[in-house]
Amino acid sequence: MIRIAFQEVHKRFGQTRILSGFSAEFESGKAYHIAGSNGSGKSTFLKLVCANLSPDKGSVLFTQNGNPLDLDQVGLHTAFCAPYIELLDELTGREQIAFHIRFKPVFKEADIFQEIHTAGLTAALDKPLRLYSSGMKQRLKLILTFLSDTPLLLLDEPCSNLDESGRSFYASLAERFVQNRLVMVASNNMPEEHFFCTHTLIPSSGLS
Repeated sequence: MIRIAFQEVHKRFGQTRILSGFSAEFESGKAYHIAGSNGSGKSTFLKLVCANLSPDKGSVLFTQNGNPLDLDQVGLHTAFCAPYIELLDELTGREQIAFHIRFKPVFKEADIFQEIHTAGLTAALDKPLRLYSSGMKQRLKLILTFLSDTPLLLLDEPCSNLDESGRSFYASLAERFVQNRLVMVASNNMPEEHFFCTHTLIPSSGLS
């Protein structure tokens, strides 16, 4: 179980004030929709959640099973899918999978190659990722993210570049792999991206 506590956090990005004295706690077993328009700070907030960014003031504290978690260890407990997180184009799909699971093994009950088949990527596994379409890359990123055995799952506009079948595949992954994790989905109010979330957070306004 992972718990993240924001304590009087202030954060600006450029001229935009993202957080001003924000305090809240987040824990495994809950799913949050991070809402707001483009440029409102959703991605910045997710980067604070996984310690990729530091607050300007205040603190973000991480605990794992009740024990303090060092900031340099948070990434190993996080699976993060976002349009700005790139795959390694010089690798094949199969090589990317092998590289990924060296650092973040998949759930024991998961069959990563069955998910690859369901996503329609089997024929492309031995092709370089630079030859994949944006939709193919997004489906592969979603598989690696959802199946990673991590307590923290972050999804930033997860249906980017997906067609209707891709969005259905995303929904199938979400229905099976969000339980017992702390999940946050940044979305411009696209319901199919955050349909499983039970809480909403607008960074500049707080939780509801």
